[in-house]
Amino acid sequence: MSNLGPGRHHWPESIKVDFIDLFLGKYLGGGSAREVYTYQLDETKVLKIEYASASFQNAREWQVWHVLKDAKDYAQWLAPCHWISPCGMVLIQSRTLPAREKGLP
Repeated sequence: MSNLGPGRHHWPESIKVDFIDLFLGKYLGGGSAREVYTYQLDETKVLKIEYASASFQNAREWQVWHVLKDAKDYAQWLAPCHWISPCGMVLIQSRTLPAREKGLP
């Protein structure tokens, strides 16, 4: 259940753009179904925006994190997931750097 009022569906486009501009920072990259941006309110995190229907990449990443987050051998290779939207289209995750080749298992 959403904590937002019913009026949000009737907000003008300018408010929707303002919301996007408030939260999305620098574009970092993307793939076949998602785009990744810095999180404007906390640049130690990223927003993964999933735009392809039925790809469920964010949901899978969220599930994998929660299954493996306490497994030391695996968790060190995963970026912590902090929040996922009810429909799974937006994921907030810790920002990471690419692993150095010499540090890989």
